[in-house]
Amino acid sequence: MQPSLAFRAVVVVLLIAALAPPVAAEPQYIDLGTDPEGDNQVQSGQGGGVLHVTDIVGARIATDNGELLFHMLLPGTSEPGGSYCWALGFEADGAEMFPVVCAEFAGGQHVAQIGWTTGVESSRGAQVPEATGEFVADGIVLHIPLDAAGLSMGEAIHDIYALTYNTRALNLADTMPDAKSDRAAAENLGSYVIGSSSVSGGTDTPIEYRVLDGPLTAKETSTSPTNKTIQYNWTATASRGTFQLDGKVTAGQAIVKVLDGGNATLYSTVLNATRSDTKEISGAAGMWRIQVQLQGFQGEYSFNFDPVETTVTTTTGSATSTTSSGQSTSSETGKTSPAFGLIAAVSVLGVALAMRRRA
Repeated sequence: MQPSLAFRAVVVVLLIAALAPPVAAEPQYIDLGTDPEGDNQVQSGQGGGVLHVTDIVGARIATDNGELLFHMLLPGTSEPGGSYCWALGFEADGAEMFPVVCAEFAGGQHVAQIGWTTGVESSRGAQVPEATGEFVADGIVLHIPLDAAGLSMGEAIHDIYALTYNTRALNLADTMPDAKSDRAAAENLGSYVIGSSSVSGGTDTPIEYRVLDGPLTAKETSTSPTNKTIQYNWTATASRGTFQLDGKVTAGQAIVKVLDGGNATLYSTVLNATRSDTKEISGAAGMWRIQVQLQGFQGEYSFNFDPVETTVTTTTGSATSTTSSGQSTSSETGKTSPAFGLIAAVSVLGVALAMRRRA
């Protein structure tokens, strides 16, 4: 008995389905928020209007096939000829990362296939030259290979933000959150565990600022889960010292960072368990900041910074000059000068000659 025509059709369909390449699943993006104001700064002198390819109106993040994906939502992808760049800023294991990709536009359309450039240097963090970009209907997706960035599944990244530039001269166009036009700002889009399905934190809200005048120490207690950022400021004359952090955590976490007068991150940690930490740090004088980002934090923390003033001692002749904290003091050492030593030697020689004559 011959198989029916319907049966044969079913077999053909099944064979085609079995031999067809698998359809890639859509990455499971997590929304990081929106910024619909159209507020890019257009600092490159290209006119006063908003450039669609550098105006960030939203952002999403995902992990897929060994890559960290960062999707910037842009109003459009048609612009005047020129160069434009897109970047993802974040912190991983205490290090600032800043993968940047750029593309050339010509004739009103992107020519990414011939214009992509990577490896653009920025003072905001370490570049990932292996990063690439992909234009999609509603914006651009940055592809950052995990291994190239030194990242791994289950690792947390913090202080996430988006940034765009006009031209490869890195003229700032837009940031999300807006406050990140200042790289030291504590506002950010949150923390993300690579491979997970959620983002925690996010501080696109006003920050509580506190000025430390006197002892560089503080203590805070949260009796219920708290989400906010506290920034402690002081003017540092010392360039180094000992930073001590103590925490008792019953829920959530706190991201603690110390930044020097040059905006360099001297210390960074995630406080998510009861522990103490002490570290010697040094940096540029100026306004130092301690940023504490509370993410569902319940418990207490305290810190103390003990500055060490630089002391320089120089010796000239019989005087020693010591400089410490901008003050100078001088003291006599009691050392015999070379001239006095010569006179004494001549006197001894004269006495010896006189005694010889008497003999």
